[in-house]
Amino acid sequence: MNHPIPMTVAAGIAIISAGAAVPIQPESDYESTPKRQSHAGSTFDESVRGDFFRGLLENDAAAWQEARKTIDTKLGEDAENGEAMAWLGAMLVADAEKAFAGGDVQKGMQLWNDGITSMDRGVELDKTVNSMIPRGITLFQVYRYEPDLARQIAMLDTAIGDLQYSLDYLTPVWDTQSKHARGMLLLMLADANAQRAERDAQRALELRTRILNEMPGTSYAARARNAMEKARTVAADAPASGTPTSEQLIIQWLVEVLRLADVKTLLPDESVAAVASAGGPEDAAWSEVSAMLSAEDAEPIAESLAAFAGIMRSFDLFASGDFQNAMPLWNESQASLERSASEYPRDRGVAACRAAAYLLAYPYQRDPREQARMAEAATGDADKIARWLTRSAADADTRAKTDVIRAMAAEASGQVDLAQELLRAAILPDAESPAAAYASTMLQRLGG
Repeated sequence: MNHPIPMTVAAGIAIISAGAAVPIQPESDYESTPKRQSHAGSTFDESVRGDFFRGLLENDAAAWQEARKTIDTKLGEDAENGEAMAWLGAMLVADAEKAFAGGDVQKGMQLWNDGITSMDRGVELDKTVNSMIPRGITLFQVYRYEPDLARQIAMLDTAIGDLQYSLDYLTPVWDTQSKHARGMLLLMLADANAQRAERDAQRALELRTRILNEMPGTSYAARARNAMEKARTVAADAPASGTPTSEQLIIQWLVEVLRLADVKTLLPDESVAAVASAGGPEDAAWSEVSAMLSAEDAEPIAESLAAFAGIMRSFDLFASGDFQNAMPLWNESQASLERSASEYPRDRGVAACRAAAYLLAYPYQRDPREQARMAEAATGDADKIARWLTRSAADADTRAKTDVIRAMAAEASGQVDLAQELLRAAILPDAESPAAAYASTMLQRLGG
């Protein structure tokens, strides 16, 4: 029988915020704050929360042990304390991941089952936000690893119920909650509803729109907009039929530039597209690039393609809750892009891969300096491609896409006037093309 492989619940509490070769730090306010009882008047939540997340997100073994000690002490005083039981269950599920990763399936299964049981019992005893938040977060992050489909669906439904209850409960005191608490609760609830797309796509859209309205300019808004664009549901950004999302346009541009740069001599066209779409380690195209990298005569584009695919793959891993694999992949991929750009400054394929990767990744950066660095790199790379295209056999649509890419980079670096100028240039060749359609909606958004 297949066993569930639960991933850390860290993805529900943290967000990408670092640059190349810099360890990612969670955007979190998990420090205990005695003056602010964040949930239903709970002081226990404050006593355990800081150590719990330091242990979980920073691999701080001492903090993890301290969180467990706090929970055990509370349960020693009151064996029927539901809040403590819910937090204990979340810890046991996280510990199950370590057991599975170490190959101890029997221990992992025991911890997994005990954790789920403990969380359920905790909420049964304490039907408040204090118990529902740890259970809702945890179940949403791990439900997909439950092998039984009916139980998997039930776990997702329970997670949505817990998170929605928490939102409803906190609404009267919403303004007193931290930005992080509000942003992550809305994001998780939206993502959970989106998993039931046939029923709740509209609810997910409503929650993401709320984030855009309440938290403009934050990383939470960037994540919400990215999810909305992926679902092709942002009316302001995709009003016209056939208008690509930003991610689709960037990938289309990358594939076209790589073909013009004769990368097809290294990879078949379909493999270039598959790598650009980041099918992941199980994808044949990924394996093909990995094989190329191991060859003695591997060309620089191979490493850059793998790095771009690594950035894209890390997004999926973060979304699935697998922070343990996502964070190293994210950092290693950025380091690889920088290394290739430094060693091969004139290579068009290398420049295209870094520009595409950074335009997709920069909104998730919390540090403004890191965002500026990525925007500057993408601008330089896109300008380099534009200069080369003036001497190549590129068609008008590829040139228009390049102008849009340059406009994206200009906007990222705060050069709105330049972005508007580039977007107008992208519309001129063919106002009906996908690139022009995207340029028109982006220009409208920029007020041009």
